[in-house]
Amino acid sequence: MADPTREETKAEIATAEARTDTKIVRLEGKIELAVATLGSKLDVLRTDVAKSDQYNRDSRWVLFGTIITSLFAIAGLIVTMALYGDALFGRGMNVRDIVQTTIKETLEQAAKRPSP
Repeated sequence: MADPTREETKAEIATAEARTDTKIVRLEGKIELAVATLGSKLDVLRTDVAKSDQYNRDSRWVLFGTIITSLFAIAGLIVTMALYGDALFGRGMNVRDIVQTTIKETLEQAAKRPSP
């Protein structure tokens, strides 16, 4: 087999370099596409995170408002019980006394009646 000439060797090297350059250009294109895709996905994620942050802030304010309202309602209930609790308890005691008195009177009247 004859040794390749200098021109043939240069041609083979040039062909190999051309194939390598083509592969590098294709690889660069794929990398740029991947970077662009990741960039757009990151933008979407950033938007979603911003929306959820705003939702969480709004939810915190709603929760805070609910807690404050509940505290006011409980405070109002305590004040109402302090002011009117004894009156309601006293009314219950009065009703008990009236019922007991009525029972006593009924039993006394039944005892006074002659048996047939």
